[in-house]
Amino acid sequence: MYFAVGYQRLPFAVKSDEVDNAAAIWILNPVEWNRAALQHLSYDKGVLSVKDDVLKGYAPNSKDTLMNNVPLALWGTHNSQRIVAQRGTFTIFGKSVSPMEQLLETHPFPQSALTKVRLPYGARLELRKAMFSMGFTDSMVFPSLDGLGTEISRIFQFED
Repeated sequence: MYFAVGYQRLPFAVKSDEVDNAAAIWILNPVEWNRAALQHLSYDKGVLSVKDDVLKGYAPNSKDTLMNNVPLALWGTHNSQRIVAQRGTFTIFGKSVSPMEQLLETHPFPQSALTKVRLPYGARLELRKAMFSMGFTDSMVFPSLDGLGTEISRIFQFED
């Protein structure tokens, strides 16, 4: 189950039925991240699209001098129902392959650009139920027969 507020998203951490393991949710603010990552270009826009000039350095056979050092956030091409339904952003890594969490500490990113939220043991099931009651269902996020089947199984508590 997933939850979106503006650009912030509770990703796939609460999908699992395992309630004995703690989980962490990473919330990326793609606008703040991109503005900090591209401050050397005086970038003041938001989430990139695949056609933005800034991303030309990531194309096959392009000069890596055009590639950014740190990851960038971009909208995915709307070529599947899932991408459209999830309205998420993707990240594309540049020359540095350091984890984004580490880059947050070593580069001038605002702390709100990437936030880690820890879910305590057993909280996933409760959070998933709350999100379901607000309309964030499996079939909404996974608009396919698989998503619908998972949702029906949850509602009627079928065993695997």
